[in-house]
Amino acid sequence: MPEVLAVVLPFSKLARELYVTDVFDVLMVTVIMYAGLMLFKRTRSNSVFAGIAIVVGIYVVSQVFNLYLTSLILRAFFGAFIVVLVVIFQDELRRFFEFLALLGTRREQRDEAMAVSPLINSLLQAATNLAYRKIGALVILSGIENIDRHVEGGRVVDGIVSQELLESIFDPTSPGHDGAVIIRHNRIAMLGTHLPLSHDFEQIGKYGTRHAAGLGIAERSDALALIVSEERGQISLAQNGKFETFDDIGAVEDRLRDFFRAKFPRESSPLWRNIVRKNTVEKVGAITISSVLWFFLVYQTGTVRRDFIVPITYRNLNETLVVENSNPKTITITLESRGRAFDQLDPASLEVLVDASGFAPGKKKLVIGDNMVKRPLTFSVISLSPPNIQLTIGKNPEAELRLAPQPR
Repeated sequence: MPEVLAVVLPFSKLARELYVTDVFDVLMVTVIMYAGLMLFKRTRSNSVFAGIAIVVGIYVVSQVFNLYLTSLILRAFFGAFIVVLVVIFQDELRRFFEFLALLGTRREQRDEAMAVSPLINSLLQAATNLAYRKIGALVILSGIENIDRHVEGGRVVDGIVSQELLESIFDPTSPGHDGAVIIRHNRIAMLGTHLPLSHDFEQIGKYGTRHAAGLGIAERSDALALIVSEERGQISLAQNGKFETFDDIGAVEDRLRDFFRAKFPRESSPLWRNIVRKNTVEKVGAITISSVLWFFLVYQTGTVRRDFIVPITYRNLNETLVVENSNPKTITITLESRGRAFDQLDPASLEVLVDASGFAPGKKKLVIGDNMVKRPLTFSVISLSPPNIQLTIGKNPEAELRLAPQPR
């Protein structure tokens, strides 16, 4: 039994000291962490993040063992850490904010979803013929994220996707055959475009520029790239920073249908269903990281208590009545909060609000409750002194004069 109490009591203490704003604080950080984890999942920045984690670990060790020189150097590094992050992750940070803007949006794409089958059929037929003839091709299927900032050159068109049109575009005698075709909203939006190249030589080491461009756009956005190799006559797909070659055209069709089903569903699912069903691991990870950060950076800082002398304000008092006497006229309240919340508190904003709508003439004893104290949500009322006041309610002579009948 003592062992059980030792485990339960800290959690009960934490629950008592939990503010409403703490819950919102953790939720907001969770959203940011979730977006960061999703971005981390889709990008190829693992080694950079691992390097930063190692530096942070070394700094923690230097603090624990009091390594003065190491701590001094790393503190100077952390002083410019934000600038370093912006320089290293400028593209990832931009995509991070774009991803945040897309979180929770509902997408009505029924018309686009209805046209998916003809589009996929045209893509598969064209890719099969081009692969058989060993003619290279690069087709980019745009997802939800905007890829315009990654695209250079090319010609803007607005054409219906067809097998014949795709084959004619990538014909070696065509002027735009070396570039990429961008398909957006089931139509050919651009052709002959140039895309950023991937530097993941482990995946593209034995392939050419066309494959590097397809993987490059897949690393920087949620688009899907379909690549036909002119040397091998193979069909490949690049998505979410990963590259895969297929021998079975049926598997390519399945991947294309999965892509459109995920990006452009026939019916938009309720937001709560997406929250529960999708990316469960990332959501649990975001909640865990946010809760741990809150516990060590906020909760562990402890709480502070301060006393304030607060005036009493009466609301909804009948105009025929007046508070003739109040003993006392002010209340001393003790507020509690954590961190530096008191630095942002304006004492003039504090007051005790009394609902006087039910007052009648005479003497009255009024008990002051915590709910009567007007204060920010980040503060808890610990005590009130005194806990009650003595009031004398009388007639308002000015109101009686106004209501008295005037002589003719």
